Amino acid sequence: MKLVRWLLSSHHRLLGGLFMVCLSVVAAMAQVSEADSTNLPTPKLLESFDSMAGWSVNHGGVFRQVCPVTEGQGAMAVLGKGEELSHAIAQKVLPESINSNDMGVITFAVRKVLPRVTSNLNVRFSTAGGSYTGVNYNLNVANLNSNAPLKTYWVAFHQSEDPLLAQSVDVTKVRVSSPSRNPPYMINNTIDSLYANAKGQPTVVIGFDDGEDTIESIAHPYMAQYGLVGTVYVPTQQVGWVNRLTWEQISILSDAGWAISVDGSPDDTPMTDAADVDTAVANAISAWGALEQHGLDSEAMFHLCYPGGKFFDTSVRPIQVTSMMSDGSNVVTLDDNYPIHVGMRVYGSNIPKNTYVINGGGESVAAVTLSQKIPPQNLPVMFNDESGEFYLDKLPAALHKAGFKSGRITVGGDMYTRFGFGGREMTTIGQGVSYMTFNQFSPLLEQVILRGTTMETYFHRIVPDPEEGWTPDTPNPGIDVYESFFKAYIDAVAEKVQAGELVVLTKPQWYERDIDKTVPE
Repeated sequence: MKLVRWLLSSHHRLLGGLFMVCLSVVAAMAQVSEADSTNLPTPKLLESFDSMAGWSVNHGGVFRQVCPVTEGQGAMAVLGKGEELSHAIAQKVLPESINSNDMGVITFAVRKVLPRVTSNLNVRFSTAGGSYTGVNYNLNVANLNSNAPLKTYWVAFHQSEDPLLAQSVDVTKVRVSSPSRNPPYMINNTIDSLYANAKGQPTVVIGFDDGEDTIESIAHPYMAQYGLVGTVYVPTQQVGWVNRLTWEQISILSDAGWAISVDGSPDDTPMTDAADVDTAVANAISAWGALEQHGLDSEAMFHLCYPGGKFFDTSVRPIQVTSMMSDGSNVVTLDDNYPIHVGMRVYGSNIPKNTYVINGGGESVAAVTLSQKIPPQNLPVMFNDESGEFYLDKLPAALHKAGFKSGRITVGGDMYTRFGFGGREMTTIGQGVSYMTFNQFSPLLEQVILRGTTMETYFHRIVPDPEEGWTPDTPNPGIDVYESFFKAYIDAVAEKVQAGELVVLTKPQWYERDIDKTVPE
């Protein structure tokens, strides 16, 4: 019933917004609401991870029941032992076999726990004959990149994308595994809610950065012929500059139903260049006043993009220690001299949570005192400096507390949000087109339609085609986009919208549709 309620609620909200837009946008929203009201497939729960009963595990890692990530009684934590080349594996026979042709979109939730560590979590299926689905790092693996924010990732792929599942086979077993191949050989991820037949509503958000004047002169009229609208992230201090939108042009876009959102910095400089997080947040909030002054305040202004996609200090790197020896006290020795400083946090096997360096730090040290006793061991560890103003999610968290609802980064790809954003609404994915050809880009749109995910594309300046002419194999000139590329993309999106295969939403519409979604009861 919960699934039905949120579908009806989303449909109602979309219809309610129709009365405030012009006729051309009414046509677009009619297409959006009609497509969005179609019944999505009913998800089939393959594994809840509520209990460890029925799971067999090897000795390469530790599998532990923890609090649920999504809903239910629990989730399964996959933990490493800090050993080189270890491979944690757990497998379980499904309550009933399922034919791969009936699986459709397969999705599961993963919560990344460790910062600044790459740790893969593989979900594979087995047939009665023992054949396993192949490991494809673009499909059924949550590659939790070291730069990626913490929180929950919904991993989604279609059965046809896997060589084995593309055949008509009976799936009888599920296997969860995580290899430990990178120092300090740590694994700490949590998996929950494995569903089949869980396709979401294929969705595109068409975004524009930097307030280029070609948004109004080229993008708006071309999209209007299809009744499509976009989202503009405006650097308010640059309005009226040469080649930038004027306030009058922004008002025209707003009146046409476009979402007027904000650049995280009014002058479009990286937010992490500010003196501190408070200053960065104050700069972002100042854009609200500029929009209000010009009668452009709306829900859209609570959504921003991070200039350059930068939301944390990427220069901070953890210190990987090959071996840390402990005799059971809180004084530990290291196998070599390392730059370990007081205040660094320590991660590793059997390291108690919230363990920090409290004494003995320096540019080259072989022993330090920690805030807690460490069980006797001789294993790799990681020392991490988390004190910086712009460490990982400090800025997104502060922006959210200040009233912002979402923030877009520039890590490319699509997002599965039928079951919610997983707490990642302040770091949503943005797919750029820099140096891409149309033939390279168009498969991403097909992937969205196949998986039922959302892709927010973003564009900068639309520039004339090259003198030698444009073809679908012509790469874009950096962050700018050729006019023919842009129009080919809009043509492709419009064709899918008209066929009922895709919906186009603004960023606030996407947020309102999916922010409160959960897995079905």
